[in-house]
Amino acid sequence: MSMQTAKGVLGKRCLLSCACLAAALLLASTAVFAQDAAQKTCDWHYELDLVAWGAGMSGSVGPNDNALKVNESFGSLLHYLDMAGQLHFEANNGTWGILLDPFYVNLGDSTKLPNGYPVDLKVKSFITGLAGSYRLYKSPTVLFDLTFGGRYNKLTANVTPQGYPTYGGDMNWI
Repeated sequence: MSMQTAKGVLGKRCLLSCACLAAALLLASTAVFAQDAAQKTCDWHYELDLVAWGAGMSGSVGPNDNALKVNESFGSLLHYLDMAGQLHFEANNGTWGILLDPFYVNLGDSTKLPNGYPVDLKVKSFITGLAGSYRLYKSPTVLFDLTFGGRYNKLTANVTPQGYPTYGGDMNWI
């Protein structure tokens, strides 16, 4: 399997995973609150948004003294973009709510080190937030919700010199 084919398959799998997760949460929220909703006359409202965004990147990538400097605007990063996507899912019944915000970006390039040696660079980021909310106050002009939840982050950076193993790593945090 070629590198381009592998990238396309991985990108489609990530997008499919995010869509399946959003659908599962939609069904789960309906099932979890179905009994409570049956006793009340509140209807559940659902919202699923595709999100467009732009960002630049600055810093350095690589091991210790051999790190490569990166300083790219949003426009110049489009050349390096392999895949990106973000969704926003929200469901609420007027009192209780659930929110999901998955985000994924995959950047890559083949370049040469200052000494002319070819390398492949790859940076991937996955962030998702999952939260619940409870409406504390509602008036015709003001809504006040208490929101509680968490955010998961994963960052992967790899440098692959031609003919050598990949150097890099992953960082995960909540």
